[in-house]
Amino acid sequence: MKLLLWNCRGLGRPLTIHNLKGICKSYSPKVGCICETKNLSRQVEAKLRSCGFKELFIVDLDGLYGGLAMAWRDDCTVQILQHGRFFMAASVLTTDSNDPYGVLGVYLSSNDQHRMAQFAELTSVTQQFHGKVVLMSDFNSISNQLEKAGEGVKSPSPIETFNNFIDDNSLIDIGMVGRPFTWSNRQYGDELIQERLDRFLEGVDWQQLYPNTSVLRLSESGRIIPLFS
Repeated sequence: MKLLLWNCRGLGRPLTIHNLKGICKSYSPKVGCICETKNLSRQVEAKLRSCGFKELFIVDLDGLYGGLAMAWRDDCTVQILQHGRFFMAASVLTTDSNDPYGVLGVYLSSNDQHRMAQFAELTSVTQQFHGKVVLMSDFNSISNQLEKAGEGVKSPSPIETFNNFIDDNSLIDIGMVGRPFTWSNRQYGDELIQERLDRFLEGVDWQQLYPNTSVLRLSESGRIIPLFS
């Protein structure tokens, strides 16, 4: 089973679609979550279908910002159970599993107060899966100071909020193979800031289902993170 998370920062650029097609050809993810599509639904649908996805569910962008899409191939069964402006919760059944499990695609706010409220809502959704769930997300949060480089330290309060969310839902950070950061401000020298904002979190029962899971970071641009299990 392979999942794909990509914060593409807009699906409108030809190079973005070119890269996504290359990833899909090389790794054949069964389910993909695309964050920050920044395009109208009909445009998102056309572009994802051109990458080989047969079915999809789209959360429209908010004005000029945001936008989420979950797309999947025709050899797995996906049912969208809940969705909001910042998440999609799905039941997924694949040929290598007899029972469905939960997959959440999430893109949280960069505003600390907004994100705190989103964590509360996300907790109620996550706990419905009773541990048989994986969250693939741009959480816009770090879990410790080592996940940030450049421009001083992060305030401890949002870090604590994020860690409380992880603990309250008995989630496990799968980790990541590759460079330690998934976002940068694209500056140079002393102006460069890098953080690990994207990750996969798994429930205990999902870990038992796929005990050998690993996450591979593929690209500097777009924060591409497929999941192998």
